[in-house]
Amino acid sequence: MSSIRRIVTLMSDSDSDSEPGSGPSVEESLPLHSTTNTSERVQAAVLQSDSEPVSEPQSIPSLQKRLPFYPPRAPIPNDHLQYFRSNDIPRYLFRVYTPKSCGETTTSHVRPLSTTAPGHPEPQCLDIFASFHPDIAHRYPDRITNPSVAAKLLRRHFNFACWPNASSDCPFVSWSSSLLFSLHYALCRSAYFDHRRDSNGKVAPGVRTNWKDVKVLLLDTTKLPRRTFISEVELLKFFASYGPDKRQSEEEPWTLKELLNLRLDCHKKGFYYGEYLSQGDLNIAGACVQTDLESLKDRGLFRLVPVLGEQWRWGKNLVRGGGIISLRGKLHSSDNPASTEEVLQAIHLGELFHSRHLDLTVPAAAMFLALKQRIRQDPVILGVFKEKFRADIIDVYQLVETNVPTELMLPEVTQFRILIQDIQEHFDYLEYVDGMFSDDDTEHDEPTDLIVDAMAHLDLPSE
Repeated sequence: MSSIRRIVTLMSDSDSDSEPGSGPSVEESLPLHSTTNTSERVQAAVLQSDSEPVSEPQSIPSLQKRLPFYPPRAPIPNDHLQYFRSNDIPRYLFRVYTPKSCGETTTSHVRPLSTTAPGHPEPQCLDIFASFHPDIAHRYPDRITNPSVAAKLLRRHFNFACWPNASSDCPFVSWSSSLLFSLHYALCRSAYFDHRRDSNGKVAPGVRTNWKDVKVLLLDTTKLPRRTFISEVELLKFFASYGPDKRQSEEEPWTLKELLNLRLDCHKKGFYYGEYLSQGDLNIAGACVQTDLESLKDRGLFRLVPVLGEQWRWGKNLVRGGGIISLRGKLHSSDNPASTEEVLQAIHLGELFHSRHLDLTVPAAAMFLALKQRIRQDPVILGVFKEKFRADIIDVYQLVETNVPTELMLPEVTQFRILIQDIQEHFDYLEYVDGMFSDDDTEHDEPTDLIVDAMAHLDLPSE
């Protein structure tokens, strides 16, 4: 059945936490040692929709592998939870990591320092909101006992105090909705942040991270249960009042209030990077695909986006200087009509995000094209996607409808959403007009001469 707008809603208040095929069941999410019927019943009740009269997760096991976010419902002002209660989690999130990253990240699980540090054989954290649920907090007095403790954990995390000092109580893992920021951060990790430095900031010799070891992981959040992620802005808004208002000296890390003001103002200056947090040990098997910086370079990343290859940008200034502000100014200041070579190059890069368990080629290719500002309904982009992909393949990657507030939108993420919408509507239109979507398998048309010539120019295989 054709529709110009096929949208699946994620995290609406009326949805259940675990749709069939979207994540582990309640029973699967429980740890093996939590076997009592009472615990299972309470956990199942907590995992119901927000419309159910469950006010707090009274019996969430303390050592649960997946650690959902359970903010209290009252008496919190409505604006404190506007992003959490809305459909604000993007379908696709990135994580960049190297062997020197904190915690542990693989394509099967992500673990923060609090679950991997020496002497911590089991997860040693509760939900960051646990202190607002007395029935949980009083049982674990040695953990998160009040909001100020949670605020300190967040302050350390957002000020990078967990790295490289490896504060073992950090329960968080960071993700980003921006491919542009993720690529820039990956380059800076290799060229600057992963190096040992002396007191003068000079790089110690022989410690550069190999680009093959700089991983870029792409996650489909619809394959995980609700409450797995939360916007950093949401956490900052909620906990800012539980920390100090300002720093006592310039040497102190930014306070949560200062970080919040920076985040809420930074969209005007162009350097917000769409951070989301997870907590605890997260099972992501079958929900992600990853590649590495070396493979991206070899497949033509710097040919598609030459400005990313300017090495003077690969320094400590992720934001200012040659950082994300300058990059967005270069890439999103005017429309960039796509060439056939560009689109094929983006698809070639997108194919790196393919595995036998999950194929994210289509959304990844659209994200690479969205690194530049594009024109609406670009005929070249739509034409090449028609040549390269079947309608049923495109339909799999429809975007989750999200209500991300304007201040949290990023130009490259906004452009990606527009591209996906344009591609989906184009395929829906072709299906309606030509009947190309049928019960029978539809063979690809032979590539046009223009496509063949472009692929030969890029030295890409024609099949």
